[in-house]
Amino acid sequence: MMMEALSFGVPILSFPDMGHSEQENNATSLEEEGCGKRLDYSISPEKLLDHIHQLIEDDAYKEKAQYLRSLSHALNGPEAITEMIGSKHMEQGSQRIS
Repeated sequence: MMMEALSFGVPILSFPDMGHSEQENNATSLEEEGCGKRLDYSISPEKLLDHIHQLIEDDAYKEKAQYLRSLSHALNGPEAITEMIGSKHMEQGSQRIS
């Protein structure tokens, strides 16, 4: 679902399960790349609403979302987005091992 949302140009609010390294790494990559926000299940409703407004109103998120949508269409959909996020994820994993 994450890659589909990005391929349609939709920023993401991600709530990774703690202890699930793949979800945590993906959520971190999303936030670092400016594609969304990594949040915690314990977030207050007010803070959640603040993050939603930020994703909707911040031009940087809009621009990144539109760029990923264009990239998705030009480079064969979610596969291109998956590779971009995945390469970042693999890079982070190899740095931790070193």
